[in-house]
Amino acid sequence: MKTKLKQTITALCLGCGWGARFMPRLRQARTAQGQRGFTLLELIVTLAVLALVAGAAIPVARNQIQRRRETELHQNLREIRMAIDTFHRTCPQFTQLETECYSPPPYCYPKTLKCLVDGVADARNKDLIHRFLRRLPRDPMTNNFEWGTSSSSGEAGAEEDIFDVFSKSDGKALNGSSYKDW
Repeated sequence: MKTKLKQTITALCLGCGWGARFMPRLRQARTAQGQRGFTLLELIVTLAVLALVAGAAIPVARNQIQRRRETELHQNLREIRMAIDTFHRTCPQFTQLETECYSPPPYCYPKTLKCLVDGVADARNKDLIHRFLRRLPRDPMTNNFEWGTSSSSGEAGAEEDIFDVFSKSDGKALNGSSYKDW
């Protein structure tokens, strides 16, 4: 088998004009017992190349994961904020009395985020419930369903007249801004 391989390579080298003197020698690495295998140098070089590739790939993968979580945070904040705005716009359809979910006009903001999921009864038809969210989205930065809230009076963390939401994470985004400022 080795002889046929050598003859084939010799024919190829001679055929392309290299000459026999430039033909690479076919050697096999052998261990002390005469078995074939890889040399220690080949193994070290292979491991070094793998370490370089892994060292370059890990930071890229981490940035991709963080970017995906930031995109999810943007989408979840937008979804909750749209539900709060819809709640505020449709407030005149609710009963005009103060309930556990909202204050009467002019504020008409939900008192808790749970009210957006549970819904509010219609003033004209008590059987009709206005729901604004199917479920409360998860904060991908803190991995729970708790959000920071701002009231219409400007108080952060207030549990009445929720005007805005934000993440409770203390982390920084890829662009350097704080997640609480989003």
